[in-house]
Amino acid sequence: MENTALIVPPLANVHKQTFIILHGRGSSAQKFAPSLLSAEFTLPLNLPKQHDEHLEPSSPSSSQKHGQNVTLKLQTAFPHAKFIFPTAPRTRATLYKRAKTNQWFDSWDVSSPPATGREELQAPGLKETVTYLHGLMEKEIVEVPGGAKNVVLWGISQGCAASLMATLLWETGRLGGVVGMCGWLPYADKRSNIRTRQSGQSTG
Repeated sequence: MENTALIVPPLANVHKQTFIILHGRGSSAQKFAPSLLSAEFTLPLNLPKQHDEHLEPSSPSSSQKHGQNVTLKLQTAFPHAKFIFPTAPRTRATLYKRAKTNQWFDSWDVSSPPATGREELQAPGLKETVTYLHGLMEKEIVEVPGGAKNVVLWGISQGCAASLMATLLWETGRLGGVVGMCGWLPYADKRSNIRTRQSGQSTG
């Protein structure tokens, strides 16, 4: 997989966190990153303190405060964060009659996640994507102060599915967080069946 990631450096001088954020099928870093980074969100002013201060949002300025709430964007909330937006490879999608599109893995059934139809299509792309993401994560863990606890993996739609698989197969330190939006866990039914069988064996 080519390293075509879009990298947005921290607004502040000191690098304290890294967010690796994956787009959905058919999108790209160039399309997805600007819309996400420009999105505003509102939080209460008096949020409870997190256990790890490195991943807490920065204090808002007076211009961002509105009554008991504060309006922020990702970069203003985390000015010390580097944002990495990889672009999925352009490959042939079985769902789209073999037309090429940007996708983290091939799949068939996306109408009703967890997308159990023809799951065998997912395996080759997932393997390549997970290997690629682990490489990115290992690189950032070396670069960011504090290591793995200051690296966050994030994905939307098919990017969420890929992020969850990469997290489940990750064995090099506990990450700072994993964010999944509008996605699913590949092979979720199979994992559930395995857990059910194991539970039955332990109680039998």
